[in-house]
Amino acid sequence: MATYLYSTAKSQAQELAYESVCDLFGAILPASSIEITRPKDESLGDYSCPISFKLATSLRNSPNEISQKLANSISGKISKSYFSQISSNGGFINFRLSDKYFKEGISEIKKKKDEFGKNNVGRGKKAIVEFSSPNIGKPMHIGHIRSTILGDCVARVLKFNGYSVISSNYLCEAGLQTAKLLLSVQLFGTEKIETEKDLLALYVKIHQEMEKNPDLEKKAQELVLKMETGDKKTLKELSMIRKLSIKPFDRNYKVLDIDFTEQVFDSDYVEEGRLIVEDAVSKQIAFRDKTGETVANLEQFNLPNLVVLRSNGTTLYSTRDLGLASRDFKKYKFDLRIYVTASEQNLHFQQVFAILSALQKPFAKNLRHIGFGIISLEDGKLSTREGRVLLLEDVINDSISLALLEVKQRQDYSDREALEIAAKVGIAALKYSILKISSEKDIKFSLREAVKFDGNTAAYLQYTCVRAKNILAKANEGLPIPSPSKNRQYSFTSEERKLVLMLSQFPEVVGHSARNLTPYLLCEYLFKLALSFSSFYDKSAVLKAESTEARTIRLEIVKSLESVMTSGLNLLGINVPAKM
Repeated sequence: MATYLYSTAKSQAQELAYESVCDLFGAILPASSIEITRPKDESLGDYSCPISFKLATSLRNSPNEISQKLANSISGKISKSYFSQISSNGGFINFRLSDKYFKEGISEIKKKKDEFGKNNVGRGKKAIVEFSSPNIGKPMHIGHIRSTILGDCVARVLKFNGYSVISSNYLCEAGLQTAKLLLSVQLFGTEKIETEKDLLALYVKIHQEMEKNPDLEKKAQELVLKMETGDKKTLKELSMIRKLSIKPFDRNYKVLDIDFTEQVFDSDYVEEGRLIVEDAVSKQIAFRDKTGETVANLEQFNLPNLVVLRSNGTTLYSTRDLGLASRDFKKYKFDLRIYVTASEQNLHFQQVFAILSALQKPFAKNLRHIGFGIISLEDGKLSTREGRVLLLEDVINDSISLALLEVKQRQDYSDREALEIAAKVGIAALKYSILKISSEKDIKFSLREAVKFDGNTAAYLQYTCVRAKNILAKANEGLPIPSPSKNRQYSFTSEERKLVLMLSQFPEVVGHSARNLTPYLLCEYLFKLALSFSSFYDKSAVLKAESTEARTIRLEIVKSLESVMTSGLNLLGINVPAKM
């Protein structure tokens, strides 16, 4: 794992605190128990250590007195560290970073460029991220965007951290829902099917008919059997629906700048799933009940039992997911496999993982599920069967159109320039509005809120990046920024210190996002970074700085900001316009 200045300084603080504890009180606790955090009041220092509270009970002394003694001891040890001052406040030991740290911090970012932040926590490991996964025969709607955007970001973050990543789009076509659409095609014909919207109309129509005629449900179930047993007529109709479905899928992915390593179909995992079910029955992990269904016994895991095969021998989502995990491990020998789906499937994946664990599959421990909350329209939940959907293609177009209005209000661009900017701003607005929310939370979707240019929005982050580029362009006129003098002393201002410290935290934020699969933390970081840059720029003259050294240092800070912000936005799948 790469070692960065920020983590090095934290380690120094921990070592200094541990040495002083040992000097004053003996080795009464391990070094790993000494926590180094950021103080709530930034005026007190750059790092904080609360170890005095842990020692208070055993030493029978107050945290204030202990922290004061430790601060005095640590102060005598900092000559070769990155710290210039140690203080005590309210039982906490506070560490103030030296100017040496900030000068080396901007030098580190400059040296590593777009490699800055890479932790290599996944070096030599292979990860599969399965996301998007729309159903064949249905158009992609706003409900699909969260899996698509979130999964793509997770894949990018893992790749940035050293994983070899397979981005997988698992398209569902083998189930009852597709069979219902096939039945609708048989009943109402294919003459008017030209787009995914025509397929949606057929899907809605068959559900309306089923409410009138319950016997149609049985016919749909018969079609599932025909699909799985290879009936030629049924498969031909399925092939037609597949082609109509995939074309708009790919069009959406292209506009969203999302690529997949592979595109697979759940019907390809039917046989593998059946083999696993048979193995589960033979090992008494599953049983056939009196209705003829095959059921996995999951009581030992404190989970409800799960049907893994219908009485007529046809498969379910559970069967095919078992087959998918098994086949993927044979093919890729993955170290991590992530499923990005709605939290409504949390229980389903707990059950599937439990079955594979009970079967002692070696890859069961490598499976993870990211469940996310639902996206609803402002007037209620989406429903494909009722036709109450907001098509993703329409959302994308509307987002770009609204962004275009905003762009034209701000600058006098040519139509071509304005459209190019609006395309990047509109797509970014959609992505950021999804990613900035913790995955488990629901989202009530409002397009106008998503494309706003003010506040915690993608456009604000993009503009921050563009503003930094403009400053550098005016300063350099194509020439490189001179490096700060290594020997000359420079006293960093509070705004400079705050911004450089935040920049140096980027590797830690990215590493945490990779380990915990939490892109929203990266969004929070980038927004705070943008706010810090705005404050720095308002209070610190850059191009007209008070000295040559100050100008050089501040231009280096601006360049570091531009580099880190661009890397962070790339991890979110967001592109930055040349101008805004």
